[in-house]
Amino acid sequence: MKNEIRGSAMTGVKSVVALVVGAVLVTGCKCGEQTQQKLPKLEVPDSSGMGERTVIDFGSVLVGAKSTATLTLKNSGTAALDVSKLDVMAPFAVETAVPLTVGASSTTDVTLSFSPIAVDQVATGTLTITSTDPSRGTLTLQLKGKGVSAVAAVNPSPIDFGEVYVGENKKVTVTLVNQGSSALAVSAATLTGAVAGVSGDLSKFAATVAPGMSVATDLTFAPTAPVDADGNLELAVGAGAGGTVKVPVKGHATQSLPRVCFKRDGTGTETCTDMTSVSLMLDLGSVCDSKVSSGCGDAGISGTLYLRNEGNTPVTFSSVWTPHPYAAARCDGGSAVSDYTFSNAPTLADGGHPWSYPASTAKLPMNVTDPKPWETMAVNVGYRATSRCLADTSDDARILFTRQGEPATHTPTSLLVSFSARSLLPQAKGVPATYSSTGAAALPFAKPFEIENQGDAPFDVTRVELWQEFAHDGGFDAGGPTGGFFFACQSDDVGPCAKFRWAGDAGDPNRLPSQTVAKKSTFTLGSLVFGPEGLGCFDAGAACPGTNYVLYGVSTTTDPYAPTVVSRISATAN
Repeated sequence: MKNEIRGSAMTGVKSVVALVVGAVLVTGCKCGEQTQQKLPKLEVPDSSGMGERTVIDFGSVLVGAKSTATLTLKNSGTAALDVSKLDVMAPFAVETAVPLTVGASSTTDVTLSFSPIAVDQVATGTLTITSTDPSRGTLTLQLKGKGVSAVAAVNPSPIDFGEVYVGENKKVTVTLVNQGSSALAVSAATLTGAVAGVSGDLSKFAATVAPGMSVATDLTFAPTAPVDADGNLELAVGAGAGGTVKVPVKGHATQSLPRVCFKRDGTGTETCTDMTSVSLMLDLGSVCDSKVSSGCGDAGISGTLYLRNEGNTPVTFSSVWTPHPYAAARCDGGSAVSDYTFSNAPTLADGGHPWSYPASTAKLPMNVTDPKPWETMAVNVGYRATSRCLADTSDDARILFTRQGEPATHTPTSLLVSFSARSLLPQAKGVPATYSSTGAAALPFAKPFEIENQGDAPFDVTRVELWQEFAHDGGFDAGGPTGGFFFACQSDDVGPCAKFRWAGDAGDPNRLPSQTVAKKSTFTLGSLVFGPEGLGCFDAGAACPGTNYVLYGVSTTTDPYAPTVVSRISATAN
């Protein structure tokens, strides 16, 4: 009977199970996030946070003293982590009480200690962590430390000079203290690594330092180039004090290297100042002058000007732009305007530009993280010739950059840019001539009659005339044909006109329709004779002793700005 009941019951159970299974199959299993298992996970991150720590090194510790170290326990799991044990053996110890709990996605610091009992011995041990991490219930780390009887403590550590400008220096006093109970013997002290510019009397450290005593010296960082210091001060001490002591030495050498540069359009050629020059003299050459020469079209010269900082720290500067440095009229009588244009020049009410204007103070760069090269926005510079005078201020321009807010030792303190250019035209100039004889017997004698072209294009001389002043006694000089009453010499004239003649056909500059004077040259047009034949000084051809005779050669040229050129001719018969 019991077996039958049991059988019926089992049959019923099976039916219920079958119904449940069937229901599940019909409705489907709803397995959501609430059914996921939450688990802890133990990690011991290293200082980089990228890997795990495997060793805890206490370094050198004075025997009888205690040194501590911090270990971070991280729970990267989704459930709380329980740490039940932190097992170590002497001379190592755990200063943090256990058990402890680390929350999910949290960290907890654990303090360990090392108390050495033997001098000059390296102690080793292990730390075993027991936790509820299901993947590794225990985790073991290595422990080590060295017992010493003398401790070399260096202050400051690290030795950091901070920022030091190239050409300047910074001094740091470095002190070595023996914090141990026995003498500290230092056999040598050296600077190692990239420590260019760092110096000091390290011999003071090579000594035996009694317990509790100290020695000190000054280290100086004086960089000569923007190269950082990154090395160590190494002290060679005995094994009982932990062996070689290394103290980091750091310093950031800073320098701003402003250079002003000009790049001429169409050439790609760039001209810049360097560390030995503080000025940029730019000769843009000669340009056809559309004002007086046909066929020039839109001739001109252009380029870009900018300031560059090739250092590693920003520089602040101000600038004054002077496209027309001197307020003076041009040699052709035109108004004192500049032949230069600058894209940063303000425009006046009349459409022109001021002769001089300051630009706003700027910092180059605003941030050292800005991409290099560090350059200001380029200023477009243009030149178009409108006057050919060599001393014409319209052909000159200058820009002065001045550093701001820095000591005078930060060179260069200023940068000067000077522009010069010329109209591609001739420039005719008369060449004065002076005659002097030693007596009547030396007369007559001849001298070349010359004319000069100081310009950059040739011109022609079409005629040369000799002129004298109306008062022809020879002793009065009114400054030439434009300074008084003058007339051209005739064949029957008396006075100075009678004392000179052209040296025959070959010496007469009027023998040819015209003569061409090349650019940048002095040209002999003919030959002029002083003191023609004659005996008495009052004769038409004779020269009176001690009398000064003044005559003027007047040349007609194709120079558009100097169609008439005057050459002063003076002579004295002694």
